[in-house]
Amino acid sequence: MKTVINIIKKFLIFLIILILVVQFTRAYLYNKMAPELKKWHEKSKYEEPSYEKFKTIDEYLVAEKEFLEKTYAEVEIKSKDDLTRFSKNGILSPINEKGENINSSFELIPEEIKGGVLLLHGLTDSPFMMRDVGQIFYEKGYYVLGLRYKYHG
Repeated sequence: MKTVINIIKKFLIFLIILILVVQFTRAYLYNKMAPELKKWHEKSKYEEPSYEKFKTIDEYLVAEKEFLEKTYAEVEIKSKDDLTRFSKNGILSPINEKGENINSSFELIPEEIKGGVLLLHGLTDSPFMMRDVGQIFYEKGYYVLGLRYKYHG
């Protein structure tokens, strides 16, 4: 019985070492072959607004809009695909036809409010992904607030 346990222990140790070697090899190779980081991969030089600094959502939305405008002004992403939702003349852009940044936080206020809905996007998303859902609730009379997480969108 002890020899079986010793064999299993040795096998597990071997397996752990093998997994570590594979992972370190993958990391090393990726580091050597990965493309150079682009401007949009870097953290912006502008400070992103924090919710706690503002008393009203309107104040926050103004500060967020200013931050996003400055940030997008320093980054221009060219695309061969003019068919994406963010593309205008080969330059990717989060600005819609109305001139609004679709990746920014948004507020939808109906004339008569039945209730409220707070929409929070996932880790790799932005408020853009929540706008259609927000529109459904808005049309049914709900106040909708879709917030962009810091460092997202």
